[in-house]
Amino acid sequence: MKIHKDNVLNFSHTIQGALIEAIGNFGHSLLQKLNNDTNNIVISPLSVYSIMAMLTIGSQGSTRYQLEKITRLHRLNWTTIVAAGDYLVNILDNYQSDFRLNLANRVYVTEDLIVPQLFLDSTTFGFGSKVVFMDFKKSDNVVAEMNHFVNLATRGKIKKIVDGHFTKDTTIAIVSAVFFEGAWRFPVMKFNEQIRFNAHCESPKNHANWFKISGRMAYGNSSAADAYLLRVPYNTGIKSVTKAELLIALPKSDSCNIDRWLEKRRWIDVMRAFHQTEMTSVELLMPKINVEWVGDLRDSIKKLGILVAFEKTQANFSKMVQPASNVTTTPLTYLNRIFHRTSLSVSDLGTSGITANSRPRRDVTQASAIQFEVKSSFYLAVIVSELEESKDQHAFKYMQVFAGLIKTLT
Repeated sequence: MKIHKDNVLNFSHTIQGALIEAIGNFGHSLLQKLNNDTNNIVISPLSVYSIMAMLTIGSQGSTRYQLEKITRLHRLNWTTIVAAGDYLVNILDNYQSDFRLNLANRVYVTEDLIVPQLFLDSTTFGFGSKVVFMDFKKSDNVVAEMNHFVNLATRGKIKKIVDGHFTKDTTIAIVSAVFFEGAWRFPVMKFNEQIRFNAHCESPKNHANWFKISGRMAYGNSSAADAYLLRVPYNTGIKSVTKAELLIALPKSDSCNIDRWLEKRRWIDVMRAFHQTEMTSVELLMPKINVEWVGDLRDSIKKLGILVAFEKTQANFSKMVQPASNVTTTPLTYLNRIFHRTSLSVSDLGTSGITANSRPRRDVTQASAIQFEVKSSFYLAVIVSELEESKDQHAFKYMQVFAGLIKTLT
């Protein structure tokens, strides 16, 4: 079976909306499973989901069933899934204008296996990825190659994604890394003053690096989400048909336990609440943050219900890899590790500080502006969406690039 460009481009808006919703639900559930300590955490639902979709293409039987169930790809045929991958890769180029997004995905396979041409074509054409053969017995070489690849793909923003060593029986490893840069649309003012973060909680901390943004933004006091909500726009350029935003949710009743707030919320309900926010004058006070998170997603993904893929004797990735003809003993093919690393910096220059796109700063306080002060733990997400939104609560399309929880400041 060959890939036809026309079939891949035949990707309806209905499927597009379902795919974006599937990415959001997957990322929200993954964040809930990862969230088990006091540390800040930021992941890229878009990046990890693209890996899961590639694994779905290469799987069969109960392995494929579990992957399709979690990714919500069970109603799509093979061609449509490849089209979905093509959409995920190309949407980044279409969406960004005055912001940048570096995304790196790669599949590593042991040299004892061969990869069917169909899977090679699917991952290359559909997901912009690449399959690399490695000798996992030479663990140091594998680690060095992975880190070198990620360093190049993210333009030096992420220098290392893998620490430690691989076991000799490793057959497949997945690497995913992402880095985002964007400047704010509205004027920004530095605000260097000692302010207590989480002042009313058990472990308050003084923080001196803050900034203010003033302008018309979408704000909401949501009973459904039990949070104060704000959508802070990035500068995407005059000609852009899409927009990028930083979403902030400040919990009301669970302000000292944002983990509990997240556990109670479905992604669709949180996004619906953001969708129902209204434009008004806002003066935002926010701390500068710099979050780097790295980890193996294996245990958290298993908690979502993807179990068979990680079992040596049960996993079926026969559409992804097959034994070489000269191999007398067939290696057990299963998913061993999924590495993920994010680096997200939010400051007066924007997210990750692109100075070239920063706007002139001015010190202006709007008399009627809502004061939105981020002085306690909060939920954040970086999204891209269509410029013109329907107020139909079922029509919104928020592509979730990042999602995370900020629990403390350093």
